[in-house]
Amino acid sequence: MFSSTLPVPSPPLLSRSSGLDPGSCSLHPPRKPEIRANDLRASGWHLALVRFLPHALPITCRRATPGTLAISAAALWLLWPLVRPAFAPASGATLVVVFDGYHRLDTALERTSGPLLLLSCPLTGQPTAAQRLRAGSRPLFINRSGQDSARQLTALAAWLAHPPASMPPFGRVLLVSDSHHIPRLLPAARLALGGRGFTVASLLADADWPPAQRHPPPGLAPIARDWLRLQFWRATSSTGTFVVPAIQRRKQHECF
Repeated sequence: MFSSTLPVPSPPLLSRSSGLDPGSCSLHPPRKPEIRANDLRASGWHLALVRFLPHALPITCRRATPGTLAISAAALWLLWPLVRPAFAPASGATLVVVFDGYHRLDTALERTSGPLLLLSCPLTGQPTAAQRLRAGSRPLFINRSGQDSARQLTALAAWLAHPPASMPPFGRVLLVSDSHHIPRLLPAARLALGGRGFTVASLLADADWPPAQRHPPPGLAPIARDWLRLQFWRATSSTGTFVVPAIQRRKQHECF
């Protein structure tokens, strides 16, 4: 007697060449994110970290453990300010941010356009009457709540969270400072602002100066110090001024 049922063909074997992984939860292989590297996206080692992130998070559907989940979550938290602008940048106008210095504000007035925010100590007397005259009808705001770079960046983040009602939404921040300041300022600024999607670029106020007149570039220690202070601020809302008391005393004397 013959069976009335027909044999059911077995499913095709999944091979590596097919791009399907039988041990994963998805039938589609992971695709590398498309990143356009320009002056507004993460650059240098920041771009390398963003490219490496999808391969650095060791999360799989069947092999995840509490340890790998914790490592992955920590890595994502640490790198989120770099990841967010690369994949979901904020849209809006450019805010030109000038860090204390007469020549820096002069450079911003000469070479940029749009709203200006000056981060300055009270004792500097900036902007001068001549600089206000040059600004004309251009929006010029002043914030004096920060003393060192780390606290100026957190003050900038707070200002961007609640800008004046007359200003359009901002999506890009252009930092104006000197060549000895920008190398430690940019990584810290991307931590302070990148989590909300702001892209950060820089303009050197001393680019045309002879090398003999420029300050030497910072070492790795100041760059790492400011970077760690901003990560600490992200976790605790404090910039950790207690770890740099000498700097705080000097800035307090210079600013007030």
